[in-house]
Amino acid sequence: MGDSSGSKKQLGKIMLQQKLVTADELTGMLEEQGRRGGKLASTAARDGKITITEALRALSEQHGVPAVDLRRQVIPLANLQLIPIEIAREHLVLPVKIHGDQLLLAMASPQNETSIEEIQFVTTKTVFPHVSLDEALHEAIDEAYALAELGETHYVGDAVSDEELAAIGIQRPARVKRVVP
Repeated sequence: MGDSSGSKKQLGKIMLQQKLVTADELTGMLEEQGRRGGKLASTAARDGKITITEALRALSEQHGVPAVDLRRQVIPLANLQLIPIEIAREHLVLPVKIHGDQLLLAMASPQNETSIEEIQFVTTKTVFPHVSLDEALHEAIDEAYALAELGETHYVGDAVSDEELAAIGIQRPARVKRVVP
């Protein structure tokens, strides 16, 4: 089996080009990823090898789409009505913003045309894919849908300040335990 990335750039090479890691650090990260599983960007950010912002910048370059940092998002939970939780989990997607017939969609795999087409069909919206860290998406999906079940109106990322919330007139919802299916 050869490289399955096709025309997609390899994330490790991008991280080296952006001088986020050395070759030795990358080798160690790839070995750790092989042992524990998961995606390279999430593994590197979780282990503190690179920041989440650096990981998102590298993913954005890799996929050729903008990145979205879910820690900095306030998401109206009414958006979740567009995509059932099963589809959100299966495709690892979260509807971040809706503007008219446009949907900004956080995705772990924004090059997955099948997912985009299915979500465009289900939602009748034009999807604008944005890449996000897969671990952050898992957590945000679980928390956002749990908050919606509790009757909350917004998902608020951990990095959104109280001042930002006050400026838009939103209360920070109570944290919910993340449910692993």
